[in-house]
Amino acid sequence: MSSDLPDLTKFLHDETKNKLVIYELEFNKIDDPNEKLRDHAKSQGQCACRLWLILFLVNFAIITIIMFLLLLLLIEVGPVPPYQTYGKQCVSAKCDSSKGLVCTDISKSKTCRCPSGNWFWYNNTKCRECPPNWIVGNNSTGCYLVSSTDLTFTDASQWCITSESRLIEILNENIFRTLQSIKDFSFNVTKTYWIGLRETGSNTNIYRWITTALTFSNSNYFCSGQPAHIYNYYFQEYDQCIGLYIQSNTSSCLRDSTCSNVLPFICELY
Repeated sequence: MSSDLPDLTKFLHDETKNKLVIYELEFNKIDDPNEKLRDHAKSQGQCACRLWLILFLVNFAIITIIMFLLLLLLIEVGPVPPYQTYGKQCVSAKCDSSKGLVCTDISKSKTCRCPSGNWFWYNNTKCRECPPNWIVGNNSTGCYLVSSTDLTFTDASQWCITSESRLIEILNENIFRTLQSIKDFSFNVTKTYWIGLRETGSNTNIYRWITTALTFSNSNYFCSGQPAHIYNYYFQEYDQCIGLYIQSNTSSCLRDSTCSNVLPFICELY
């Protein structure tokens, strides 16, 4: 009996040891809650980092686009006030040099103008150099060519187009006054020069500029007794196209003529 006691004790000791090993193995299978918290925090941190990076890139892209658009606006429009544009006084503010303007003393008044010489105010946007043999109008307001050849109205219009211009359109009083400078343009007195105006139909009394399609409404520009609407039996058509008639060395007016007539003409850059 006494000899069996050590064996029993040894058995219990071994059994207990085996159970501890099993318990330890089983315990190791259980997830460590601290480890879970660490993994969760790590994943949250990565997500937060990615979100912050995305927001940063989006904001950077937006700022870059805005800066690019502002740069384009500055290039296109030019400096903001107090820079002055064409025809404005430049006593207290500088002229907009990005448009080629310079401060010019005209009749004791400092005004923003294009440089002297062959420069003119182009399309109300900037100063542009007039090509050789073309004429700069009063106060650099336009660039014109008086033809030395005679063409029909249609051919004259096409000639101007191929020269990257158009038959002149008298869209305001200033242009009409410019054309009164007969000596500057070397007009021939009693000659008629095609301009870009014609009647919309026979005897309609409605006239439109052929490039802008604007309706002409200032009848004061017509010569006395004009428009006459005379029927031309040779060409078998009414007078529907308009020309600038040079009355004298100091005045001119508008008169109608048959579009098939060959006349000199006036082109303008626009």
